[in-house]
Amino acid sequence: MKYYVAEIPGKVHEKNEDAHYGRIFHDKEGNSCGLFMVADGCSGYAGTIGSNQAVRLVAYDLEQKIKTVEMSEYISVIKDSLVAANEALYKLPAQPRTTFDLVLVCQDSFYVAHLGDSRVYGVYGNNVTQFTEDQSLRGAPTNYLGVPSIDRKSIEERIIITKYDYSINNKPDLILLTTDGLVSRVSEEAIKQNLCLVGEVVDPSIILERLVDEVHIPLSQIARVKESDLIHILSSSGENVDRDVKGCLAEKLIEIYSSGANPQVMGKIDALFKFDDTTMVLVDLNDTVASNFASSKARIGELERSVSSYELQVQTLNGDISGKAKEISKLSLELVVEQGRVNVLRTEKCDLEKKLGEVTEECDMYRDDYLCVEKKCSGVTLKGPAKEDYTVIEALKRLRDNVAKYGIVKGVSGWVREDLKR
Repeated sequence: MKYYVAEIPGKVHEKNEDAHYGRIFHDKEGNSCGLFMVADGCSGYAGTIGSNQAVRLVAYDLEQKIKTVEMSEYISVIKDSLVAANEALYKLPAQPRTTFDLVLVCQDSFYVAHLGDSRVYGVYGNNVTQFTEDQSLRGAPTNYLGVPSIDRKSIEERIIITKYDYSINNKPDLILLTTDGLVSRVSEEAIKQNLCLVGEVVDPSIILERLVDEVHIPLSQIARVKESDLIHILSSSGENVDRDVKGCLAEKLIEIYSSGANPQVMGKIDALFKFDDTTMVLVDLNDTVASNFASSKARIGELERSVSSYELQVQTLNGDISGKAKEISKLSLELVVEQGRVNVLRTEKCDLEKKLGEVTEECDMYRDDYLCVEKKCSGVTLKGPAKEDYTVIEALKRLRDNVAKYGIVKGVSGWVREDLKR
């Protein structure tokens, strides 16, 4: 459990008449408890004294009792503390008065005590519940501490205390205690929208910061003002209202208010949306920061494991890539060698083709000689260097067979011609 506080002095009083309290301690059983309060002093009745005294008196008295009594007595001791604070206030010479709201958060429940027009909200995911009802009339509280009775109702009758059991009402994510300054400056819708951001923000203090910004510049309230009223505010403050600007009057008014350029505009807005003291106490029952930190830590562990897995995969892939690179290098080298062999073979092919042309040409010449001899010298006896007699036909047939078997030998044709001469 953690809590966050924001105090915004308003422009209505010289001094901040709000007071607050927040503390986490242990009950009789040693369980953590949280006591949180806001008090809004009533103007004209020593409000600053009233709010601060009430918070101080109740805090001291109630904490001592919570440490000694059973949980079943909590409502009773809360009421006794408020009754005692009320009596102490109206006995003071200044007779101060103050509204008062209290939240006591326990192990399995929480308690809300309420007097006046401050508010207590509970946030359950995307739903916001207002635990208190405004007790006010024409902007003034109708219930407060500092007097014995109001409208013949004693303080005991006027104190409203409600217990919210987690087993029945569930445990809220956030509880917001706020004085009425917030309600006058920020629309109900904007309050709830900001509180519902609890599931989106890392730190609930961001929600409080957003609400503080809206108190300073009441965007949501200005956006709800009728166009005719916007025109009146601007024109009566010396601002020109062109026809082209009419659709953007709210934006123009917000710009002027934010810059502080026109005090008259600022005064009218602050009168329309009373800039009173505002105090907020935001209680984070689930300690969202710690929870988010734990979730983030677990997520970091998951990511680290994923990174390790991916690093292993990358290492394996790098090994595969290195192996493939070596194969490519080897194949590239083999390709170069094969390309050299191809070039050699191409050269040999060209040489063979050239030789084939020469042999074909010589073969044609021998074929012509053969046909000529066959035709003219059929039946002639030939005495050759081998000292054997051949007929020309037989010699030519032998020549033909040798050509077919061994290829063409230069000089054969000349030998045949010499043989024929003999």
